[in-house]
Amino acid sequence: MTQDGIDHQEPLGTNFATHLKAVITMLRSAFPDLHFEIHDMLAEGELVAFRSTMTGTHRGPFQGLPPTGKSISVAHMHFVRVVEGKTSDLWHVWDTAGLMRQLGTAAAPQPQAV
Repeated sequence: MTQDGIDHQEPLGTNFATHLKAVITMLRSAFPDLHFEIHDMLAEGELVAFRSTMTGTHRGPFQGLPPTGKSISVAHMHFVRVVEGKTSDLWHVWDTAGLMRQLGTAAAPQPQAV
């Protein structure tokens, strides 16, 4: 990745490489069997888009939540800009609410009458 890479979901001024390493370390500590499966990938010019699923077992603390032993499966979408073979920009969305529901910290949405 480039030295001045940007993760567009993080506060401005966050170093991309440092932040990514911290996130991976945090996720691997909480979900030691962490696995990403890429289902679809498209590329056009400098942009690469992919849809993936993150799976793992909650065996370590995660965002203040003690280990639950529960398995998780979380959808992810990423867009990455690659310049001269290095990642320069990252945009990503993942189902945080779904993850927290699977860990038992958020209620499932209730169906609404239409």
